[in-house]
Amino acid sequence: STAATSGERSTAATSRYGSTSATSGDRSTAATSGDGSMAKVEGEHSIAVAGGYQCRAMGSLGCWLVLAERDGDGAITHLEAVQVDGERIKPDVAYMLRTGKVIKA
Repeated sequence: STAATSGERSTAATSRYGSTSATSGDRSTAATSGDGSMAKVEGEHSIAVAGGYQCRAMGSLGCWLVLAERDGDGAITHLEAVQVDGERIKPDVAYMLRTGKVIKA
């Protein structure tokens, strides 16, 4: 499934396997909880939340990514929030957690 929005303060959310959730307005939220899914945001002060097993998130410069890592039974083992700063976390690059570390997906 896919959910996409483009207005300011908009929200897009998905929960199915391999889903994509994307927003492009300022102060927006994209969230996904389906296994192997992607949350993508553009726009100032936006946040992408990737909460499913092997989920990924990406955003434009200044956005925030919230990444969860789950084990094979679905239990959360790690959680990390990072800002797309252009140095450590690059814009428009997908990231995920692996063994508690933020990595390029």
